[in-house]
Amino acid sequence: MIVIDGTWRQANKIVRGTPLPNKVQKVTIEPRLTSFWRFQDISVNYLSTIEAIYYLYVEYSQAYELKPGQVYDGRYDNLMFYYKYLYDLIQYTYSKGEKKNKEFCRRHKSDYIKDRKPGKQVEDGKVE
Repeated sequence: MIVIDGTWRQANKIVRGTPLPNKVQKVTIEPRLTSFWRFQDISVNYLSTIEAIYYLYVEYSQAYELKPGQVYDGRYDNLMFYYKYLYDLIQYTYSKGEKKNKEFCRRHKSDYIKDRKPGKQVEDGKVE
């Protein structure tokens, strides 16, 4: 498996400018919403690299490894461990931790931090 990692614009440039991707079979996974929203200005179905890898393995498992009627058993879930850990850390830090009154990032949706009511942004980066 070849995975191109970068922003969506960078990945598209790599695919268009490199002969290798044209010589290998391409696969498409089912469209999904990201579980861990992060800033991007493209479709909500565009996943992070690790999410795309994870879902590719899950779909492969369902198609080729599992017997008919068998359900996915979580065998690839650890691929998401650090991604979820960092997501949870950010959620905690900005909702209950040391930065609970600070803005996380101006480019994220106002409700990105789940346990915080959307507040008014003031000049010093604090949330009222």
